[in-house]
Amino acid sequence: MSQEYKSFNEFWPIYLRAHQKPATRFCHYVATVVGIGCALGAIVFGVWWLVPLGIFLGYSIAVASHPLIEGNKALVGSHAVWAALSDLKMFVLAASGKLQAELVKHGIKEG
Repeated sequence: MSQEYKSFNEFWPIYLRAHQKPATRFCHYVATVVGIGCALGAIVFGVWWLVPLGIFLGYSIAVASHPLIEGNKALVGSHAVWAALSDLKMFVLAASGKLQAELVKHGIKEG
């Protein structure tokens, strides 16, 4: 049975701990770019099947990184919305150069 979290703020540090290795985070960044790129492609070109393709590819890349790189299980199974929001938050923090401070704030060392 999965852990129940009462809020996103409670979930967020757990999410970060599950993404300690830079390679895992990189896979999530790639997955986020693929997902957003497919969504934008669907809007711009009217090719709507790109949306489910982007979701499938993005989740596949991100979820596969956990057993292959991190050596854990992805949190997306029972926390899909919070996991997706966390992916976006992690991506924005990394792109803005603020992720390292967030890891330190939560006492998370890179694995």
